[in-house]
Amino acid sequence: MLSEVEIRRDAGIARAAARADRECPKWTDTAFETLAIYCHIYGPGHEFHCESLRERAVTHGALPDPPDGRAWGSVFRRAARAGLIEKTDRCARAKSSNLGLKPIWRVV
Repeated sequence: MLSEVEIRRDAGIARAAARADRECPKWTDTAFETLAIYCHIYGPGHEFHCESLRERAVTHGALPDPPDGRAWGSVFRRAARAGLIEKTDRCARAKSSNLGLKPIWRVV
């Protein structure tokens, strides 16, 4: 059973993803495909921080920044469920969340 905090977190992620798709059709699908390509290029065992993928995707023109950065949460969750990535037991500070801790991911 999810806690109240987890329910609010999940709702915020879902709202952010829906808004990204409204403002830029298929944004979440394109972001997922971008993450899948990144995983394919770097291969199993490669560890990365969400910020490195986000910056690379925007800088290389793969997709625009979403209106709300939390939209990326839905993309990473989808990739984890698909078996592309997994969280490690480590975290790093992220500029996108006021230096809050974000997980380090590993390509599966």
